[in-house]
Amino acid sequence: MIQEVFIRVLNSLSNFNTVSLETSIFSIAKHTRIDHYLIPYLMHFS
Repeated sequence: MIQEVFIRVLNSLSNFNTVSLETSIFSIAKHTRIDHYLIPYLMHFS
């Protein structure tokens, strides 16, 4: 999951000019965690 966060951070470096880097990385990490754990859980019930 850490690797996925780094990949997403690298892919969105151009968006960091308007928001602080720390906030952006935290947000990406939070959404990556949600994608990793919640999406498969929800797919199980569909």
